[in-house]
Amino acid sequence: MKIVFLGDSLTEGKPGVSYVDMLDDSFPNDTMINYGKGGDTVKSLLARLPKLPEINNADLIVLFVGTNDVFVKVSWTFSVYKKIAKQPWVKNRTEFKQNYNKLLERLKDSSHHILVVSPLMIGEQPDNEYNNILGTYADEINDLVASYEKMTYVNLRTKVFNKLSNLEQSDYIAKGLVQIMRDVKECDTTECIDTRSSERGLHFTLDGVHLNSAGAQLVHDSLKKHISSVKNSIK
Repeated sequence: MKIVFLGDSLTEGKPGVSYVDMLDDSFPNDTMINYGKGGDTVKSLLARLPKLPEINNADLIVLFVGTNDVFVKVSWTFSVYKKIAKQPWVKNRTEFKQNYNKLLERLKDSSHHILVVSPLMIGEQPDNEYNNILGTYADEINDLVASYEKMTYVNLRTKVFNKLSNLEQSDYIAKGLVQIMRDVKECDTTECIDTRSSERGLHFTLDGVHLNSAGAQLVHDSLKKHISSVKNSIK
């Protein structure tokens, strides 16, 4: 199969650990095309779809975007960077729903099936202000996907938050672009990423958002099951 991944830095795999690389190892006979781009929002991904020709003949699309539409609220440096990078973000839940639905409309006939992944988290405390907003956005995605055929909603948030409920939770969140860039520069190995994650008291992320090896493994394991199911349905 040809599997196309659409998303932000979590899909690109930088900073942090790449779940796409893990899936590539798990499905060596399939073609993985990674269109993840750091900083992508729902609007900016929608704008660059015409430049991504492989989405039009994919067997499976994995769509994993939405976190940056809330993460931008954490620091003024993020909003400045997004303006420079031409990555506009939604201002509220209604605008999020409208633009996400445009994404689904654009993609619905592009492949045999689409796995629509919930935004994951901003900080490892499930009830912080950012995760509360992100949770309402995830609910909108779930409702939208239910109205489409050949789409499956993959709820990673519930899975990871259930695991975090039994663990001591850190309130660490990267508060600026400088912190993220420092992690990119200084940590280019899984060992370094996991060590820094542990030093911050985090379990699934490097900095509250980007994945460490445990977080990437969680995403991999969930998507692997869904990809296998799609493969079986195509045969």
